[in-house]
Amino acid sequence: MGVKELREVLEERLSSLSDREKRLLLVFVPVLLFVLYLGLVFLPLKSSVDRYRERRELLLKKVNSLKVQLEELAALRSRLNPLLVKVDRGIGLDPSSYVKSVARMVGLQIDSVKVLAGETSNGIERDRLSVSFSQVELNRLARFINRLERGSYAFRVVSVSLSDYDENGLVSGKLTLYFFRRAQ
Repeated sequence: MGVKELREVLEERLSSLSDREKRLLLVFVPVLLFVLYLGLVFLPLKSSVDRYRERRELLLKKVNSLKVQLEELAALRSRLNPLLVKVDRGIGLDPSSYVKSVARMVGLQIDSVKVLAGETSNGIERDRLSVSFSQVELNRLARFINRLERGSYAFRVVSVSLSDYDENGLVSGKLTLYFFRRAQ
């Protein structure tokens, strides 16, 4: 059946309808087309757009959280770089001799410096040192600790144990500290 034949059949049927049926058909066909458009085109398209917007919002939130994490990472890296410079600087250093020379510079008399067993992790060697002192001024001890931690090498005081504090303001005790350097 061709297009011409289909047209002729539709015209014949429409001409046989009463005026009332023609008016009903005139109202019903556009309503039917509108409902079909809503059901087959508009609602699925709107649903897809809504899903797209939800995914877009979720991705934007993730991107924003990644930006915050990236800023935190950059801040951590900027704080870590000076420490890594100190770690690299300590490759050939004898930590025991260095601690003794810093003690002499601040006028602190130390009894002994012992290098205890260390460990290596992620290419960084951590040596543990024990520094014993007796009858020293608390102020000089504080300057000694400050010089070690803020100096050119990566030293961190882990513990300070004071065993004696006499009437002259002198203390005795022991420091435990870590020295960090690149593993050789």
